[in-house]
Amino acid sequence: MQGNTWAIWLVLLVASLALEALGRQLFSLWFALGATAALVSCAFGAPAWLQAALFAAATVLGLAASRPLVRRLRKKARPAEEPARGEEVAP
Repeated sequence: MQGNTWAIWLVLLVASLALEALGRQLFSLWFALGATAALVSCAFGAPAWLQAALFAAATVLGLAASRPLVRRLRKKARPAEEPARGEEVAP
């Protein structure tokens, strides 16, 4: 492993997982995925530019892959629209 780059990826991984646990927005999870990819590449001696590229690629791909799932889940979880105040509901 080169210098302290492994520590940077490890801190980013832990911080992303902590934010995900607090927020549950399924957003920082993809930063954790990218940090994991960069950390593994660092363990195999990849140069810093490749680690950063893998971090970015894994993050973007994870985010793009999860968008359809998130949209579908949000649609299911959204409650039926309530009538406006004073509006009658048809039986």
